[in-house]
Amino acid sequence: IKDSTKKQEYEAKLDAIKKIIGDQHQTTPSTPTTPSVGNEYAKVNYNNFKWTTYKQKTGPLLEYYDNPVTYFVYGPENVSDLNGVSLPLIVWLHGRGEIGTSGNILGSGLFKVVSEWSKYSLDTIPAIIVAPQTPEQGWGHERNFKTIKALISYAKDKYNIDSSNITLMGHSMGGSGVISISREMQDTYSALVIMSAGSGTSVVKYADYFSKIKMRGFAESNDYKYFFTSAKRESDFVLYSGVSHGGIPQKAMTEDTNKDGISDLIYWLYGEKSKVKTQQSSASSGSGNSSGTGGSSSSSGSSSSAPKANPITDHVDIDAVNSKLASVVKSSGLYTREAVVAVATTLVSELDSYGYYIPYQLGGMYHRGKAWGLNPEWGTVIEHKGKMVLSGLDCRNFVIWTFRQAGLSLKRGLMYDSEAMISKRGDNKYSDISMGKPGDTIDAPAHLMLIVKNNGSSYTVAESNGVGRVRIFDWTYDKLRADGYNVYNMDGIYNNTAALCPLVAADRPYSGSCHIPKSEFPAYYGF
Repeated sequence: IKDSTKKQEYEAKLDAIKKIIGDQHQTTPSTPTTPSVGNEYAKVNYNNFKWTTYKQKTGPLLEYYDNPVTYFVYGPENVSDLNGVSLPLIVWLHGRGEIGTSGNILGSGLFKVVSEWSKYSLDTIPAIIVAPQTPEQGWGHERNFKTIKALISYAKDKYNIDSSNITLMGHSMGGSGVISISREMQDTYSALVIMSAGSGTSVVKYADYFSKIKMRGFAESNDYKYFFTSAKRESDFVLYSGVSHGGIPQKAMTEDTNKDGISDLIYWLYGEKSKVKTQQSSASSGSGNSSGTGGSSSSSGSSSSAPKANPITDHVDIDAVNSKLASVVKSSGLYTREAVVAVATTLVSELDSYGYYIPYQLGGMYHRGKAWGLNPEWGTVIEHKGKMVLSGLDCRNFVIWTFRQAGLSLKRGLMYDSEAMISKRGDNKYSDISMGKPGDTIDAPAHLMLIVKNNGSSYTVAESNGVGRVRIFDWTYDKLRADGYNVYNMDGIYNNTAALCPLVAADRPYSGSCHIPKSEFPAYYGF
């Protein structure tokens, strides 16, 4: 069965039938010598997985192709370590910086991430990985196609690969290679992962293919979104603002939004079977539990792309944190820069102490009446613009929320203003990007941040970032300049002299004041 979803459904039904038959014929209870494990991926011995390098025209690939380029294989030397399990296959295409034949590229991209996987405290990647090294610009050379085909054949023969679960993945030049190679080998791949690359040239001719295949994209800039927009797959594109170009593979591979020890990308690819450590732990205890913890599953297989709920109410004492926020506002002084910064830093540090963070959600708001304090909906799955998403805050609404907790009202719409609207917004752009003070904002059309500290060559900021969370982070001046950011003086909001303050108010003009009256604060502030 080539369709992985149908295969999973069939296997689940078959297992259920076998259990019924076994129960009917078992007259004497017996204790199995090896505890049963519902997730077969957990039966594999991953301790002996390692990278092996084969130079040009050498190694086992010669049996499949007489002119292979340098290539790498990640898996066990002894197939007995697989315990008869058919694992998925990942084919990795490197970027321009790794062009060559030396084979000395294990310290970059996916190679580096996989080699250092244990330091991320995440479950093992339950897959065999093969990766060619191209000696020329681009992946379009015929020998690259032949090498990739040979690698897949070799992996299938040696490791009994699950042919219905082969992912083509690449970064930068390799991401472009994913697009071009997959369209020529459409019956080969079950999923595509495109990092920091994208071209619309393939979409029109192959629109039907790219509109249906399982696909995910990651990049540091919206410049790479064009391919996904053209393919009408915008929701499958993940923007990691602030992450370097070379850092995208590490970020994409290790992001764990749910903090359950499973990489989001690996869970998206393999669903419940990604829970290798959980399953092995269950086996060793003899429980035979195949459900694991966190996430969700269904027989349809759709859960791997669904958001995973991590409700704030299940992890955080909301009343205690809200009281702490009110306390730092009162001690810092209402309507002050100090109070706004204290709110941002206290929020992050308090939630960190609970092992929780507010998730990033594009379009995510504090939700009107819940604009004060922590929103109980954060971390739950909600419907937003016709899609089921994980409730959280986007960058602009996080900054607005932070100001509000200190008694300062900003109108959401005006935070997107062009240069012509700055004077009406009540702040002024600094002539030099280095002049910002704590409590000022850093703004660009695609992102807004609050300055926590000016370090002399960088800013410590509070932001809700596309990397997936509300966080405290450092941005260098050079990076901000390169990415087109400006820094704005927010004095007009703090001292209540901003032009058109009635337009700045979020809900009503407050008699022309940017300051929210004490009577509007929730009871736990104690005013």
